[in-house]
Amino acid sequence: MGAFNLDNIYQDPSAARLTLGAELFREAGGYAQLVEPVHTRMNGRFYSLGIFSERYNRAFLRRNDLGDDGALYESEGLRDGLGYLRPDAGNLATTRGMEKDNREFDPSFSDLRELINGISPSNANRNGYILDNVNIPVVVDVLAVYSLLKQYDRDTHNFYVYRDTDGNREWSLLPYDLDLIWDRLDEPLWGVNYFSGHPFEGSSQYPTWAGTHWNRLHDAFADSPILRQMVLRRLRTLMDQILQPPGTPHDQRILEARVDAMVAKVAPEAQTDRARWGLRS
Repeated sequence: MGAFNLDNIYQDPSAARLTLGAELFREAGGYAQLVEPVHTRMNGRFYSLGIFSERYNRAFLRRNDLGDDGALYESEGLRDGLGYLRPDAGNLATTRGMEKDNREFDPSFSDLRELINGISPSNANRNGYILDNVNIPVVVDVLAVYSLLKQYDRDTHNFYVYRDTDGNREWSLLPYDLDLIWDRLDEPLWGVNYFSGHPFEGSSQYPTWAGTHWNRLHDAFADSPILRQMVLRRLRTLMDQILQPPGTPHDQRILEARVDAMVAKVAPEAQTDRARWGLRS
């Protein structure tokens, strides 16, 4: 691993959401970064509690046994003059707001345009295109875990799409930037609960923000009776396996045990970090 991200915990003072979110995606069968809280030092002294995260790059693709020359696109989105995400970019309706992260020898976005056209609501054979060209198990896993995590900040940015260009040529969905999962922020702007965890939040049926933001790939799965049922069945299974039934004794709870282990691991650094940097207001 040559390059990685090292962030502070300003956005997520729990220092846990990015790590736990990525773990759940991997456990469900999706592709996600390696993420861990780390003790950082500068000039021999404690600097901060940081968050190490793997980058989506060739090393990541190789670690996951994915073709390392496959096309990788990041949805960065676009923002308006007030800093709000625009609803017309980064949502796989066009190539706007999408950044190509590899295959410098091929600067065209032609493969991404084929995906966009294939999953467009205007494509009469949209369902057939997805069955032939999308890694359905991976996308189903990602959409189901989005719901478990109540991750709403992923319709017009904060995701990657990857194509196994030299292999089966299928597209996969990769989650990214999970610091807003599990009700971290109150978003009262539009009187809508964006942390509902609805399994098809971000589709045209359940758009986010002012009812204007939705993702074309999410929408295609929500619109298809076959794919919709796949997502719901997978979500039910993951709820039983990870969230577990009500009344499960605390000492048998999977998620709570992982949180307890993380608290024990980072508590000293978290207290030192808070003493030095304080908490966001």
